[in-house]
Amino acid sequence: MADDTTQSSAGSHGGSILTRKTGPLPNWVWMALLLLGALVFSMWQRNKDAAANDNTDDTADSSISEPNNQTPPPVFILPQNPQPTVPVNVTVNNPAAPATPPTAPPSTPKPPPTTPPPAPKPPPKPAAPVYVAVKVVKYTTKNPPWNSTLWGIAKQYGYGAASNNYAAILNDPKNAALKKKIGGNPSKLPVGATVYVKKK
Repeated sequence: MADDTTQSSAGSHGGSILTRKTGPLPNWVWMALLLLGALVFSMWQRNKDAAANDNTDDTADSSISEPNNQTPPPVFILPQNPQPTVPVNVTVNNPAAPATPPTAPPSTPKPPPTTPPPAPKPPPKPAAPVYVAVKVVKYTTKNPPWNSTLWGIAKQYGYGAASNNYAAILNDPKNAALKKKIGGNPSKLPVGATVYVKKK
């Protein structure tokens, strides 16, 4: 009969002594709180004693003083009842990314305007020939003057000493009237006639 009473009382509380409730909290929570309070009190007492020792050791040599014990107190971790994980369906509404506007293709740079090449300069006009007007004098057999014959005039102005050096002078258009007058014969050159000689 007593066994039935014990089993019924144990069944009413259920579980081990750690999981039973005392007041609003389970027993293991109360034990953790007591242990935490004991640790806090122990650390406070140790800090107080260390401060008292520091005050008494101020007069002693600082080189002999021992370093304070900074070893942390041991921490006990009590087993906890694992909480069941409940799957949570979270729907995240991701806003649609804004559509990027289509990028225009890179425009090809326009080639710089081509300037036409400068027109070639016209060749310089040949300088107008310079003529010298020579008056024909009378021919003499002894020391004939250079301007008494066409040959002497041509030699004087750099046409050489050849026998036909006067041909370029006689055939010059400036002397066309004179050539017609003497019929192309240089020996009939009249005295006082004007012969035009192109300077070389």
